Amino acid sequence: MTLRLKRVDLAAVANDQYVGSLQIGLKSPTLNMVEKLAYVMQVHPLTLLVLTYGGSSDDDATEKLLVQVHSQILALKDFNHQSDFSDSRVPENET
Repeated sequence: MTLRLKRVDLAAVANDQYVGSLQIGLKSPTLNMVEKLAYVMQVHPLTLLVLTYGGSSDDDATEKLLVQVHSQILALKDFNHQSDFSDSRVPENET
C-alpha cells in the first residue's frame, strides 16, 4: 500500500502549521485529531499510533511492538474474563 499524500491534503482537518508542529514533535494530537488525520490518510488510527511508538523506519521495532501489544491485549482479555467486580469485596455502604 502506497499513500500519495501531501500536507495540503490534511488541510481539511488541520492547518499547515499544526501539521508541521506534529511532524517535528512540538505538539501531540488528541485522540480525536488522530482519528481525523487517519480518516484523511485512509488508514486506521492505530496505524498512526504504532508508527509513533514503534518508529516508522525500523520494521523490526514495529513488529516487536505489534507482538507486544497483541500479547497484552490477550492478557487483558483473559484478566477481564477472570475478574468479577460485582462480588462481595466492595463494602455495601460504598456501592
